[in-house]
Formats: sequence, structure tokens, C-alpha cells
Amino acid sequence: MSVRAIRQLERIEASLGTERSARVDDLGLLVDLISTGWRTVDERLARIEELLCLLEEQQGGDERLDVLGLAGTGRLAGAEQDELPRADAA
Repeated sequence: MSVRAIRQLERIEASLGTERSARVDDLGLLVDLISTGWRTVDERLARIEELLCLLEEQQGGDERLDVLGLAGTGRLAGAEQDELPRADAA
């Protein structure tokens, strides 16, 4: 009876080891996918920032206003310059 219980426990232990290993592999894959996704986001943001810098060099002035098409319109003045216009204000 005790030999049989020991064998059963060994099978359970082996099964748990296999499951744990599979979950660790799954976790590794998930970490790789998330890292790749954030790396892609970072690369895209870098390209956007580079394009904004190029636009600013070509047009001069505040790049936020240039991108919004508000540079030189006088629509934003004083303290309002720190806030972006609402969509319905246009």
C-alpha cells in the first residue's frame, strides 16, 4: 500500500514539474511578446519625434502649434498656450 502511494506521489510530482515547466515557457513567450510590442511602440514614437523635429526645422516656431495648424493664427495666447484646443473649438 505504501509503495503504491509513493508511486502515485512520484507521478503527481512529475506531472506538476511538467506543468510548471510549461507555464514558465508560456511566461517567457509572453514577456518576449510584450517586450517586442513596447520596442515597436518606442521605434514608432522615435520616428514621429524625428518627423516633428524636421517639421519644426523647416517651419520654425512652436512645433505643437505647427502640427495643429495654429501657428501664427493668434488663437492661443497667454496661459492658454499650455493647453491644447478642444476638438469642438475648431
